[in-house]
Amino acid sequence: MVKGMRRTILPALTFFVCAHAEAQLIKGNIPESDKLKWADINYSRDFDFFKSKIQKINFSPNGDFSWDTQLPNRYGIVSIETYDGSVEVVVEQGECMEISTQSDKNGKRHLCYNGKNKSATDYLRALEHKTSITAITGYGNPEERVSKEEGLRILDEVIADMRKQLKKVKPKAAREFMARYTDMLYTHYRLEIISQHQDTHFRAQFPDEEYQKVVAAVNPDDPVNLTWQLPHKWVYNQIDPALANKDDLTDYALRYLEVMKPAITNPQVKHQLLDNLIDHVVASGNPQDVDRFWNPIAEYAADDAELMEKYKPMIEALRNTRAGKMAPEQTFCDADGKQFRLSDFRGKVLYIDVWATWCVPCKQEIPHFAKVAEHYKDNSGIQLISISIDKEADHDKWRKMIAGEKPQWPQFVTSDAEDKKLSTDFNIKFIPRFIIINADGTIQNADAPRPSDKDIINYLDQLLD
Repeated sequence: MVKGMRRTILPALTFFVCAHAEAQLIKGNIPESDKLKWADINYSRDFDFFKSKIQKINFSPNGDFSWDTQLPNRYGIVSIETYDGSVEVVVEQGECMEISTQSDKNGKRHLCYNGKNKSATDYLRALEHKTSITAITGYGNPEERVSKEEGLRILDEVIADMRKQLKKVKPKAAREFMARYTDMLYTHYRLEIISQHQDTHFRAQFPDEEYQKVVAAVNPDDPVNLTWQLPHKWVYNQIDPALANKDDLTDYALRYLEVMKPAITNPQVKHQLLDNLIDHVVASGNPQDVDRFWNPIAEYAADDAELMEKYKPMIEALRNTRAGKMAPEQTFCDADGKQFRLSDFRGKVLYIDVWATWCVPCKQEIPHFAKVAEHYKDNSGIQLISISIDKEADHDKWRKMIAGEKPQWPQFVTSDAEDKKLSTDFNIKFIPRFIIINADGTIQNADAPRPSDKDIINYLDQLLD
């Protein structure tokens, strides 16, 4: 496991503290809990630890706490994490794991657990401890890595030993769940070792024949495999990489659906695959034909109300910011607090830089934006402006920065409410973001080229002809 990465999973549909003890997944007592600097529950609703959530534990005055959720599967894994230490436990719908503390000879407290799934939790802890051995086969400096063959040998040896220990896990259903979890970890680490530890991100393809065989053998419909995003890798490795590298990712998305449909029946897996797909395309693909991209997805995911609700505003924003649409009105202030509107700049081509003082890539673009501003300083047909989306609490930091650097083009900042509207209306997920508005107030390009683009002057000149 990569040091510092939380690998805790719990498939959850809702989160609440249950009033009925018999329904609680976890309950316990931590004496002097008021002295803890922090104490959290860490879980993921779809086994995907990349999307894990952290919930603060609420203790009673005597240190009691409880936690519950409705599991979409019979079993899950959750981490209780405190300043004094942490522990992962296997949870089962309708069963309760009890958490307590125990002090060692040095007086340091450790979290302990007990319940029906104690043997499964014991196995989980041993499995994760032993598979962490694979970290030394590749994580860290390249010169410290063992060979691929040696790494795979170590992994095979560890997993073979753990599969023998599976016999100790009771009851049978818990043993079967942990067997699936073991298979998932084995597959993940095999891919990591074969790819020389370049495989953590699921949008990765490697020509190695052995790697391809391992990916092809993944069961993409098992939600446990979402833990390390194996279903994503299974789908992605059946897609022509050229489709994933286009500026417009519509064809990539349609191919992704084509691969998914005959193979995916589990609703959790379907939701997670679609969530990642849509997020990727909407955030970085900006499909030119929104309906061609969205309509097949909306039809396929019609029964997933959560997914539809999440992405509907973003899709509407893409529709409303297509070239030729009237730009949604926005407001913002200058350093003196004077209010301005986007429509105040009608009559000129408007090149907008959306940025923030904390954004390193944004600041790297500023010198390039300055060169473009200098190039057009005597051209009355174009106006460059920068709009900071720094939080209101950081406006003084923004004022100090522009006062020190003295940029030679108008500088504006949004309130928190104005930032939310701007980001929603233009579907801004990442910054820097550049927008070009035509002189008549219509949108030319809602995700325009950066000023560092070598062709930016030619691009803008064509709009001024």
